[in-house]
Amino acid sequence: MKTRIINLKKLTVCASVIVLGGLSVFAQVSFVPGYKGSAGLGYFWSGGGDDSYSYAANAVQFETSHGYEFTPHFYLGAGFGIHMFQEHESRFATRDATTEIPFFANTRLTVGNGNLKWYADLRAGLYLTEECSKYLSGTIGCRIPKDYGRALTVSFGMENAGMTFQELKHTSIAGKIYATGSNTLQDLLGFSFKIGYEF
Repeated sequence: MKTRIINLKKLTVCASVIVLGGLSVFAQVSFVPGYKGSAGLGYFWSGGGDDSYSYAANAVQFETSHGYEFTPHFYLGAGFGIHMFQEHESRFATRDATTEIPFFANTRLTVGNGNLKWYADLRAGLYLTEECSKYLSGTIGCRIPKDYGRALTVSFGMENAGMTFQELKHTSIAGKIYATGSNTLQDLLGFSFKIGYEF
């Protein structure tokens, strides 16, 4: 009888360990919908620095996005950025160095279940400091998960930004060439590279 009681205790302890272990593993891999935030740095290139491009500008970017992660594969949120555009000068147009602030809606689709996941990120909004011109960004990247839902991200894609330039018109008078300028809003299409951190 005593032997049976001891064996029953051992069986109960083993079963408890297995159940608790299974719950622990399930807790680690299970997904809980909720808040998700991210912040990162990027670089936008559209030919700035090359005077063969009439309208072009490069920018160093900081962006942050905050929203709700509905599933491990779908995120929806909004954010803002600080884009530091460099000066550009060509024969037909010039632009001073400026700092622009876009506000945007953000959605992300993620695929994969391993340690390395792939995603497509879309951001659409307006530059509040640039006559409310449009800001569009589409990137494809990889997500490297860390602990507690945090992750590193690296992405590459394309952007479309509306920027104001001073358009130069050259007039020849008595053998001399004069340049006059007027502001014009132009769409810049270029490449972007971003690195970020999710939390």
